[in-house]
Amino acid sequence: MENYDIEEALRLGIDEAYVEEAVEEADKVLEQFLALERNEQNSFLRLMRTPEQIFKKAENKEDPDVTWEMKEIETIDYETDFSFGIMSSLSARTISHTGTLTLLGITWTRYKIDGRYRYSNFSASTHLWTNAYVDRNYNPTVTHTKQREEGEITQGVYYGEGKFSYKIGVIGTGWGATIGDVTIRVRGNHNGKQGGDLHYKSLLKTSVINS
Repeated sequence: MENYDIEEALRLGIDEAYVEEAVEEADKVLEQFLALERNEQNSFLRLMRTPEQIFKKAENKEDPDVTWEMKEIETIDYETDFSFGIMSSLSARTISHTGTLTLLGITWTRYKIDGRYRYSNFSASTHLWTNAYVDRNYNPTVTHTKQREEGEITQGVYYGEGKFSYKIGVIGTGWGATIGDVTIRVRGNHNGKQGGDLHYKSLLKTSVINS
């Protein structure tokens, strides 16, 4: 954490829009780590090197020190359409889904997806944009690469999805191997957010963590 800078944040797959925030919070993460007991620090470092175990423990809720925290954010903006000389009120909504991995109470990795769409009184009508990103990652052994982000309207419901590959490697060598991927989803209609999930696939198993 002492050497965590913008270059390192970008290497770990942090979205460019959030690298400065991630760097600013690195000192806080280091302080939280140093405040742990020695045995907790050893456990923290051991888990950091075994992302498969982290996912497994979080999914099965078998270790209270390893958790997934799901959050949702929703904002509504009203827009006016003057099409054909007739003023009609259209609404646009932004919904989000966040999956935060915490180890011993410390934020370690955070995945997010934001989606914006127009809607009528009865359904979601037009997909405007979808943005999926990693805005926090303080594990130097794991890097993320975004593979895709997409959104669509199907039967009056907006669906957004982002997918990231994650690779584990040897610090400072540039060597590593892709060991799985993470997919985050969000969905909503004219009434707002309906739900979201975080889905990860490893070489060993596939799991879904719902909000």
